[in-house]
Amino acid sequence: MIKYIQSNFNIEQDLAKITARLADGKISDIPKILDNSKKNVRKEINDFLQKNMEISLLEMQSYSDFYCNDKPEAEYFLTICLAWFRDIMMIKMGREESIINIDYQDKLKNIVEHYSERNILKIINSIEKSFIYIKRNVNLRLILEFCFLRLKNNVQGRLKSEELKAEVKRFKIFPTT
Repeated sequence: MIKYIQSNFNIEQDLAKITARLADGKISDIPKILDNSKKNVRKEINDFLQKNMEISLLEMQSYSDFYCNDKPEAEYFLTICLAWFRDIMMIKMGREESIINIDYQDKLKNIVEHYSERNILKIINSIEKSFIYIKRNVNLRLILEFCFLRLKNNVQGRLKSEELKAEVKRFKIFPTT
């Protein structure tokens, strides 16, 4: 697939390799991944996930406000998040050759100790559930805010239970455990 991408999209091998991993065998996704605006979104998402450890709940809400009006962009956001946490799990398992975001490998290695295997699995499960909720036409803002709360809760181990309960109170359609 890398050779196909290189020849049909006239790009260098390193970018073709990253694109092939992000496309996950879906040739129709290649133009979207190579779109410059998508590259910027991917960088922005990776920056967001990197600073997830210090991000305030208000900043998280601004991200959900930004993505809640565009379902395809929200799905792209969640797809990149899923790849990011998959990569963190691969590094934890000693399978660095299998990561998708090879251009962010050093940054991933720097934050891997902030996540336990159990919390990574919880985060991945939460993101996957978000895709289900999107297909069921649940309010996109609620899906994103809840997902972000789960990200924050699992990176720090646990938010104070009162703080988490207060933040999740309005999301009664979602389980909190």
